Amino acid sequence: MLRYALHHLISSILLLGLVLMLATVSLAAEDEPISEGMRLYLAGNEAAAWPLLNSALASTSDASAWPEARLATAIMALHRGEYAAALSRISGIPPELRTDRMRLVEGEALLFLDMQTDAATTLRRIDEQNLSSAERLRWLEDLFSADAARGARLSALWFAHRAMQLADNDAAAINRLYQRSSTLLAEPAAAGQLAEIAFMFTRTPIGAAARLQQTQQALAIGDEGRARALIAQVDIGLLPAAARPQAIDLYSRLLGVSWLQRSIGVLLPLSGKFAPYGELVKRGIELAVEKQSDGTPPTQIIYADSAADTDSSQQAVSKMARVDKVIAITGSITGAAAEATARQAEEERVPLLTMSQRDGLPEIGPYIFRDALTPQRQAQAIARHVILGLGLPRSAILYPDNRLGNTLATAFADEVVRLGGEISGRQAYDPQATDFGVQIKRLKGENPYRNLDNLSEKAQLADLFVPDEPLPFDALFLPDFAERIGLIAPQLAYYGIEKTQLLGIDGWHSPELLRLAGDFVEGGVFVDSFFSASPDPVVQQFIARYRTKFNDEPTILEAQGYDAADLLLTLLRNPAIQTRDDLRQALATMPAYSGVTGTVHFTATGEADRTLYLLQVHNGQFEQVRVEAAPPLLPLPAP
Repeated sequence: MLRYALHHLISSILLLGLVLMLATVSLAAEDEPISEGMRLYLAGNEAAAWPLLNSALASTSDASAWPEARLATAIMALHRGEYAAALSRISGIPPELRTDRMRLVEGEALLFLDMQTDAATTLRRIDEQNLSSAERLRWLEDLFSADAARGARLSALWFAHRAMQLADNDAAAINRLYQRSSTLLAEPAAAGQLAEIAFMFTRTPIGAAARLQQTQQALAIGDEGRARALIAQVDIGLLPAAARPQAIDLYSRLLGVSWLQRSIGVLLPLSGKFAPYGELVKRGIELAVEKQSDGTPPTQIIYADSAADTDSSQQAVSKMARVDKVIAITGSITGAAAEATARQAEEERVPLLTMSQRDGLPEIGPYIFRDALTPQRQAQAIARHVILGLGLPRSAILYPDNRLGNTLATAFADEVVRLGGEISGRQAYDPQATDFGVQIKRLKGENPYRNLDNLSEKAQLADLFVPDEPLPFDALFLPDFAERIGLIAPQLAYYGIEKTQLLGIDGWHSPELLRLAGDFVEGGVFVDSFFSASPDPVVQQFIARYRTKFNDEPTILEAQGYDAADLLLTLLRNPAIQTRDDLRQALATMPAYSGVTGTVHFTATGEADRTLYLLQVHNGQFEQVRVEAAPPLLPLPAP
């Protein structure tokens, strides 16, 4: 009974699919108690719906009345653990009115009452075509429960196999079904059937579980030779991710080699509109691989094309984890594909070093790490520079009213205030705007709509010679790209903002900024994670090797690919790292890694905590001011 109750608790959400049909119930006005009870039930208020529906149903002797309401009370009875009451509610409906959904609830009530034979008979009468996917998964698992309890082992495992196929990417359901199947295989009565089961279910998780159980049996009687032969037949990639570490450990212990390959999966968009960016990242990775010349066994690189598509990304991660047996994955540079990659890597329990700025990736789970310059990190770094480096306490913000602009503006403002400074003005503009006069005047504290045409000529002349009021800010943060800054900067000078410290983001790091804005951004400061003119020897060696190999100048994409690959390859030179969890621990606890995109280590959440290049426009050129140390990241708010 306990395992059925736990099964019911874990999968109770699937039963909610049974009530979708009730949303279309149409009841007569005189059936007001039923109508109100069903409304409460469909709204999720079972506590109020339960007595109302039960009272209404008890007041009629017509068993054919309100079958949908009887189904609702049966489901609520199951939720309340009143299994006999649930069975009574369904049994009271005339057979000709019972639907397959009602039979599913009836079968489950019989299971809870330990009436497995009756449950199996009822469940087998259901036409699965009348069930939703969620209901079908529940039905198959209930059939497994009924047959397993009756000793019909092969039949039970067949239903478990079908359920795992239907569950597809539902890792929790697959793991639950696998664990229940493994428990069934471990029963003493199953010992004589293991070879047959392993043969019947070849190339399935159940077949692999049967081979593992045979291996354990051989070890139990001291037959290590047979155990080695059996474990060699196990395709560990078929196992759910949660079951793999123990199987990998057994494989390595018996055969003396790791099931995992010394390989890294690289997932990049190598086709489609993002392919040019993927190819640049790949160039950087190729340079990192060429560094492996210290005599250690080479680590293989396995490339896969994400096509910047979520389905392709998920499938590639699964193949790398299960078939290619990689120890880690890196890549995933585009938003939605990067999130799909991260979620699948976490399910597979394979460390992922993502290069995407997509929000929330490291928070997906402990196997996800990010080596990319996020908007928040940029804003924090430039805020630290203006407060702690330049000693300018008052800042204003002029930013595009889009997702990136709002993220940067908010992060900058929060960090300035945290460090004791103040934000004296904050103005947003349309991302496609070409005139910023209104916003600039508002930042200065002026009325942007004052009309001088209504003043006399004498008054207009007098207005021109009124001394400018001091600006209410010492620095102005402009979180936009070079093309837009080329429009904004001249207008700032026109409206008298000429000696204010301008602050920017990595989007400033373009020849277009110098061409379009020229002297208007002289002295402006921004941050980036890569500067090809840096005197750092690590950077210059990278630049020289890149020019030699590709006869071209590298960008941040090549630098990022180089660092991600080199970081993983450096860790894998340690022979003590044999498993994915070993590598995950190594990433989480590694000392600072010095790469071409700065010095980095990872926070407790897997976010890169790194130094940044602080760059300035000086004499019409970009110059490195100094390397900005990473600020301490604030803890996440409590849930």
